[in-house]
Amino acid sequence: MRLLIMIILLLITYNATAQLQVKGHVKDIKADPIMGANVYLKGTLVGTSTNIDGLFDFTIDISTEQTLVVRAMGYEQKELAIHPEQTGIIMIILEPMKIAIDEVVITGNSYSYGENKALKRVDALDVVLQGGSQGDVLNAFQILPGVQKGGDDGKLYVRGGDTRETQIFINGMHVLSPYTTTANNIPSRSRYSPFLFKGMNMSLGAYSAEYGQALSSVLSMETKDITTNKLGLNISPLSVGGGGTAAWNNGSLSSNINYTNMSLYNTMIPDNYDWQKDYQSLAGEFELKTQLSPRTIHKLFVSYDNTTYQRAVEEPFSTNSLRNIDMDGSNYFINSVIESVSSKGTKLFLGTAYSHSALRYKNARVAGDNYSMQGDELHLKAMLRKKVGRGYSIRLGAEAYLFDNQETYVDKSYIHTLDNQYSNTLSALFWDNKFRIVKSLYTSLAYRLEYTSSFKSYSHLPKVSLHWVTSPLQLSATIGRYSQLPNYTIQNDVDQETALHYQLSATYDKRSFLFKLELYKKVYDGLSLKEGLNYTSNGYGYSQGIDLFLKGKIFRRKIDYTLAYGYNDAQRQEMEYPLMATPSYATRHNISGTAKYFISPLKIYIGASYAYTSGRTYHNPNRSGFMNASTTPIHNLDLNITALISPSIILYAYTTNVLGKEHVYGYDYAATPNNVGIYKRRAIVNNRDRFFFVGLFFSLRKSAAYDVSTF
Repeated sequence: MRLLIMIILLLITYNATAQLQVKGHVKDIKADPIMGANVYLKGTLVGTSTNIDGLFDFTIDISTEQTLVVRAMGYEQKELAIHPEQTGIIMIILEPMKIAIDEVVITGNSYSYGENKALKRVDALDVVLQGGSQGDVLNAFQILPGVQKGGDDGKLYVRGGDTRETQIFINGMHVLSPYTTTANNIPSRSRYSPFLFKGMNMSLGAYSAEYGQALSSVLSMETKDITTNKLGLNISPLSVGGGGTAAWNNGSLSSNINYTNMSLYNTMIPDNYDWQKDYQSLAGEFELKTQLSPRTIHKLFVSYDNTTYQRAVEEPFSTNSLRNIDMDGSNYFINSVIESVSSKGTKLFLGTAYSHSALRYKNARVAGDNYSMQGDELHLKAMLRKKVGRGYSIRLGAEAYLFDNQETYVDKSYIHTLDNQYSNTLSALFWDNKFRIVKSLYTSLAYRLEYTSSFKSYSHLPKVSLHWVTSPLQLSATIGRYSQLPNYTIQNDVDQETALHYQLSATYDKRSFLFKLELYKKVYDGLSLKEGLNYTSNGYGYSQGIDLFLKGKIFRRKIDYTLAYGYNDAQRQEMEYPLMATPSYATRHNISGTAKYFISPLKIYIGASYAYTSGRTYHNPNRSGFMNASTTPIHNLDLNITALISPSIILYAYTTNVLGKEHVYGYDYAATPNNVGIYKRRAIVNNRDRFFFVGLFFSLRKSAAYDVSTF
């Protein structure tokens, strides 16, 4: 597996010198106790929450002065120094947070990790410690209601939308290819570690006009700022790697490299595939951060990976001999942004991102053929944000996407050939106005205008929302229109696809308990539809449902848990669908639950997750009708464990599908019936029922656990 798993849990700082009992009392300015305040050492996992009387008490190992952070919803965060020789009870007074329009947290459709301004303010380490995440950003968000887990490919499917309808942004800039390259029915992962980011925010619909080209949802991630010196190594049966950071007063330079090879793992635990050359990849990341001035920061982020494998394949419904699928894929992403704040509070953002993705297959469909695909994207963005008083803020921006794709195919006899080239430029203007109407009542009026060069057409995309925000309850209503270019392989007689979002939501958040309820409907129009030999924009569809989410603590606040349920009813007529039908990726019922428990004396985290997904629709040619059958439901249980063996060594292990159930995602059918008129079929399943991972991570600094992931 990639460095995503390995670097993750590596933010634990531990100084084994003297033990200090930290005791204190957290109150508000009226001297009333504050329950559920988070109290922790800055940059570590060490801490606790205040009880009903506002009291906290925990023990730490300390050799030098450290910073204690106290944070509670609705109050200004407070930091104070503590010393090894400190004694007595610490008295802490928190002041109410002064809310301005730009600081209002609208949570109707957002779920966040890290420091983004959204309701779920937790450390990015939750991404790793959460059961079932496998240390992967995208897996972590698949526990949310409305997210329909793509177990065969590992990608995000949101509220009845295809994976193409969810777009991912880093530092506000689009990522063309965020998923790793894998073989068929092996789940892919994010290319990036969650600890690259100080905030991760997923909007399940009706998102900001700043983000375009996404019909269903947006995942926005922001990299960390200046960090400290570090150096470390990691090793597992799958991979070896390491990296570090050199920091100075106004900047830092980080690099990381990881090599993965499945040969040893496949020898110890074989899967169902016949590998002629085992899956292997080489990946590297580089980031330069510079504080150009007290009000201006520049971030340059570069990532690269190359993946290869050879796999023997025998067609189940053909007399053709074995062929070796030979794959070579490469990807790199360059992201450069400047953020600056003027003395009068105007915020300027300038960003450039370039994505390149290339795939080459030999023996892709038949022995002796060659297939290649290359995609390039240049994304440019400029944006201004200004807060006017405490009741109004405005965001203005312009951006451009320059796309270039090429797809070629030729068989050994040159009978079937393909040379498909596609270029397009999309330009956009967007603005968003936020108003406070009266106390606790807010509205947002947004508009996005897009122009595409290949279609020579404009898209008008308005959005209106109304929010009633008062602690601990929040109510929201939103309607917005969104557009997306069709698949690059479709070029004739089509225009942009659109979706109209309607959302009603309610959020209740009090101390450590969170409840969210949301009703939604998406109306699709202009979808690409094959009519005769050509594609048109006559496709349409809808997706509607309800999402429920719970988050809290139980058993004396020792166990963190989440519960989610999503109901989705989706139908569409698009692509090769001859009539309205439920697509195979849109499952009706989705239930998930996670639990995390910290065994303090042993310094061990245990995480677990359970997921239920109702059956997927598929087309059975042996029956009448279209998309006329459904697979059996999927039950899945995952476990993980994180242990701090010593101040400089971390052990991380997880296993997927603990129950060992076979997950069937659909069926492949023969092209023609047999002599009794039956189409034979083969189940689409993963390459192995379970996956195990055990890794060790070493710091080359004696005082702290290996944390190269904290770029």
